[in-house]
Amino acid sequence: MTQHGSSTTVDAQTLSEYPSDAARLHLTDDSTKRVVGSEGAREDVKLRDVRGSKGDSAYSATEREMTIEELVAVLERYVSALRLGRDRDHCANDLFEAADDALSLARHISNDDRWVDYSGRVAQERDTWRTLAVEFHGMCAGDWQMFAEIREIVNDVLALATARAAEPGGYRGFLKVIQENFKFLETEYAFKLVRSQPTRALYSSGDVDVTLKYANDHASSCMFGPTGSSQVFWLANLLFLFHDSRYDALTPALSLTSERDIQEWFGYAARILRELGNDVLSNCPGIFEKLAHAQAQQDLLFAERIRADFVH
Repeated sequence: MTQHGSSTTVDAQTLSEYPSDAARLHLTDDSTKRVVGSEGAREDVKLRDVRGSKGDSAYSATEREMTIEELVAVLERYVSALRLGRDRDHCANDLFEAADDALSLARHISNDDRWVDYSGRVAQERDTWRTLAVEFHGMCAGDWQMFAEIREIVNDVLALATARAAEPGGYRGFLKVIQENFKFLETEYAFKLVRSQPTRALYSSGDVDVTLKYANDHASSCMFGPTGSSQVFWLANLLFLFHDSRYDALTPALSLTSERDIQEWFGYAARILRELGNDVLSNCPGIFEKLAHAQAQQDLLFAERIRADFVH
């Protein structure tokens, strides 16, 4: 044990041999002088292994770019340490929640999760960490150092998420497929592509909106309705309204695991909308009332099937 001014440094191997009335303990890797954990003092303090398999600090900055799997592992260990002290004050809790959210994003990237709006998540995370920087400004050196180190890891995660969001043509070519198959909305009905993300596109004529999404069900993948209204309709409603035999062929789930899957499904969806959607896309009077009626009838039929299945 050594004394440095008002700070006392205790070798982790002998920590339990010394009683302490300190309100809080910061765990520091002596080889890098980086804070790697923070514990509220109590009788049964349990130290974590904060070193890698070769003795290097798992939290220290590396000269090479870390893989997403390594970033996940580092954040998991930080979050585990922060969870124990989150009740200390609102700053500690805010840091824990922000780190936990960043860990969730990192896991999405690691798992190649295609349902995430990465650009939206990046913007949200950047706002959160800017706010935290203001909160932690002026805090004690140990708290600020831990915040700065976690933010460094989070910045690496956000860089990977930004790259994922910026994939040419959208995720797995989604936007490229949409722009090719739904070009008729612009050329024949004066729609404009008013918003696009790697997994979502919104076309609008000012009167009617058409939303296309990289989704795992056909209803969410193609939606349309009056601009500014809560009314939302799906391809199934359109097929049902026109007694089209393709209605019975629709299955609830979609499996879009490749560019070919995306091309086939959205090409099919575009053909349906082009063949049956003229009144919708032209905002003909009464069309949305008819669709609402068809939607209500579908709901009744579905309820009857559920009751019949239950009886049998």
